[in-house]
Amino acid sequence: MTEDTALQELDTALLGHSDAWYRRTDPFGLVAFILGSIPGFFVVGNFGFADDYGQMSLTQQQILGWAKSMVGCGRPVQLVALAIWKCFPSISDLWGYHVVAALVGGLCAWTLYAFIRSLGRSAASSLFIGLGSLCLVPGFLIQIAWLQMFPFLLASVASITGARWLIEAKHRPWISGLLFALAWLCYQPSALIGIILIAATPFLAMSDVAMNSWRQLWWRRLVQASIPLAVAGIASVIMVKIAVAAHWAKAGGRHQFLGNVSGHIHAWLHNQLPMTFRLWSPFGLSHRVLVIELIFGLITVGVALRRRRVLESVIAVLFMGAGSYLLAFATAAFDADARALVASQVAVALMALTGMALTVEWALARWRSLSVALLVAMSVLLSVHASMLLRNDYARPNKVELHLISQALNSKKCRNLDYIVLAHSPTSALGPAEANEFGSPTTKAPWMSQKLVQLVCAAAGVPHLALPHVVNSVTQPARTLDFNTLLNP
Repeated sequence: MTEDTALQELDTALLGHSDAWYRRTDPFGLVAFILGSIPGFFVVGNFGFADDYGQMSLTQQQILGWAKSMVGCGRPVQLVALAIWKCFPSISDLWGYHVVAALVGGLCAWTLYAFIRSLGRSAASSLFIGLGSLCLVPGFLIQIAWLQMFPFLLASVASITGARWLIEAKHRPWISGLLFALAWLCYQPSALIGIILIAATPFLAMSDVAMNSWRQLWWRRLVQASIPLAVAGIASVIMVKIAVAAHWAKAGGRHQFLGNVSGHIHAWLHNQLPMTFRLWSPFGLSHRVLVIELIFGLITVGVALRRRRVLESVIAVLFMGAGSYLLAFATAAFDADARALVASQVAVALMALTGMALTVEWALARWRSLSVALLVAMSVLLSVHASMLLRNDYARPNKVELHLISQALNSKKCRNLDYIVLAHSPTSALGPAEANEFGSPTTKAPWMSQKLVQLVCAAAGVPHLALPHVVNSVTQPARTLDFNTLLNP
């Protein structure tokens, strides 16, 4: 009896049901969906963050300008995905958007679980690795919590699904390629997640069937699937090039996409590479956390080598590295954040979590029921951990900011408001600076602050407020709102 068959029989025996019933219902997949949805429900409320308010306003008032900016970023599919803003025209409607994002977070957890399960791993191990990848990777949590990032989560789901269909070989390759292409044209880093999952298969797979499918993938199916992705990539680059050229022509200068290569390498080494290992924890990144990640990653590599997957492991590492950093390197000078690094952080999470799952299963090989119970319990803890992070580092500071502004902007103040003073980037009312995605106030930039004021005043009964002017200091107190004083009393 092979190991993967034994694990399948164990899952069935633990549930006390037939194999056919197990395949139809897959209760571990349902658990993955529920645990993946929980973090998003912890941030449900009528509030947004930074660009969220601007996106709301643009989709209601300046739809053409908004569409032009999306195409200029090489993400035209985002036009369709972000059209959901039309369903939420005011701040009081945002709770619905948060609910939808939470449910898609659960869908993303399920797709990760389904991919790893298709490689022959036990259900409990697949649950832990798939859900853990969602709950530990900052880029995924940002996509769940930050409403503007919500379409990127859909792109992640499409990319992961395309990777699973390629490995399983149950669908025509061009269908997976189309999913990759759509993901790329929605948000480029999310499309790379599927590439990372395919590359990591030698480290994740437990069954010979999955490995044989992976070996055959490179010579035919992957090439066919790459054609739609290549077309989308070229189209995306052309869109970006045209937009950048137009911008610099208007500014009276020229722009090169890669610019100073040595500067990009420096930014990549000093900013992006360390952030790749910055999986969120209650204590933030420390040398201790990094060592733990590396140890469990080496365990994963060691097990793959023990299964005589030497050449496959070398190929996997090379493709994981290329898939993780190619796009990040091209954008290193201006986009060094967790959003652009979601693929590389998924690679780190997969290696560390797989090593942890292997360790648990090895240590409790004689008590498999206890092994399953422990992996499920660890999955629950990861979901709780992610929920606490989003509640404390994201929901709390943004609710505080919006509450203070809403209190200050009554209908009388809105009617007299002509000027605003922007907030400094670090404010005591906001989240920790370590969470760089959430540590900057909405009120730090003119277009964010102006749109936020307009929306808050609309909720207060003044729907047609002109954009207030940005000034450096309070000139007329009755007609000026000072965000520095407001957020740092």
